[in-house]
Amino acid sequence: MGLFETLLNATVKNLEISSFSFASQNASNTGALAGKTINSTIEDVTVDFGEIVVSSGNIGGLAGEITGTTISRIKSNVNIYTSSQSGFAGGLIGVATGGSNISLSFSSGDITGLNNLGGFVGNAENATIENSYTTSSVAGKTNDASTSVIGGFAGNISANSSISTSFMYGSVESLNSLGNVGVFAGVNNSNNLQSNYAWNVNNYKIIFNGNNNGISFLSTTEFFEQSSFTGFDFIDVWTLENSNYPLFKSVD
Repeated sequence: MGLFETLLNATVKNLEISSFSFASQNASNTGALAGKTINSTIEDVTVDFGEIVVSSGNIGGLAGEITGTTISRIKSNVNIYTSSQSGFAGGLIGVATGGSNISLSFSSGDITGLNNLGGFVGNAENATIENSYTTSSVAGKTNDASTSVIGGFAGNISANSSISTSFMYGSVESLNSLGNVGVFAGVNNSNNLQSNYAWNVNNYKIIFNGNNNGISFLSTTEFFEQSSFTGFDFIDVWTLENSNYPLFKSVD
């Protein structure tokens, strides 16, 4: 469910979707732009002042699921409320798979639900993410303490995914103190993480289950300092002028 149910071999550029509300009880994939995208390209899209309320499937501010899709320069400011038992929810994308690539994008808003939540992406499954960030607030009340994944940036990161030069400057919590809850990710099975950062604002681990190589905690003060972000390109991509965390020069 979305502006499009499915985008197949499509190109979408220079689009703004704002002031909307979606609600569904049986959608398999939900996002403001599309429920699902396959082998598509999406660039320079803004999703703003939105609300999505669903009880099933994968949910993302932009798209519920992307497969073989390239995404760049996307802004997503969407509040997501889900009671889905098994789907994934993310501030930008619910599930990113099939060799999808995401860059120069960010998400914000409230992500509230039961299981499998991420501030930026719910499940990074065979995906590459770089130069991206989230300020989303993530809150889960899991009904499956053993398998639920909740993370400030990603719920789950699979072994064949990579994330670099990205960060979370939001919040994450388990409302009933259960599940795999991490400030950056709930579960990480990838060894391909590099130069990523997380705001150290609570008592959760940076990664609840898995390795935390390539991810560092930063304090509020350190987020103000360019020197804290090793690996970030502050010449062409990022800036820290008049902000308490890095912003994109070409997007923000």
